[in-house]
Amino acid sequence: MAQSKKYTIQIERVLKEYPYICWRINNQQSSLNKELKQMGIRKESIEFLKNIFFQNSDIKKFYDCEQELYYLTEIKKIMDIALERLEAYPKKGKQLYDIIDAIYFREYDVADITVEKIYKIFNKNLEDANERTFSFSTFKGRRKEAIELMQSIITSYFNTTIK
Repeated sequence: MAQSKKYTIQIERVLKEYPYICWRINNQQSSLNKELKQMGIRKESIEFLKNIFFQNSDIKKFYDCEQELYYLTEIKKIMDIALERLEAYPKKGKQLYDIIDAIYFREYDVADITVEKIYKIFNKNLEDANERTFSFSTFKGRRKEAIELMQSIITSYFNTTIK
């Protein structure tokens, strides 16, 4: 049970960081491409140079940057797969995805945004779309359910890809 709670907290942390991961991947990729152009070196040449001159700080910096980009891209791929599977989940998957989206991915004009304020905005959007609204406790329960489902999806993804 404690392990499950730990994973739930970590999934929530990754969800909070997801927009920044996407931003970092986009910015880092363009930064790497600029560096490569400035250096006048193709990517294949970097591997060769890295093996010979690994102590060169420019090459090491590039390699570290490339390594970070690789890991961020892998995290993003896994999160994208999990989010797609969450949205496709039978009956209430779309609603669970919308809650995750509302809490973690949308930008709000309010500086001190809280879950309570997000809930009010979320319910207002449901009313505007002529859909059924629900209570704050149901909203919090669905949020927890969505995070636990994300945890389950990610865990099953690793179990099937490792085998």
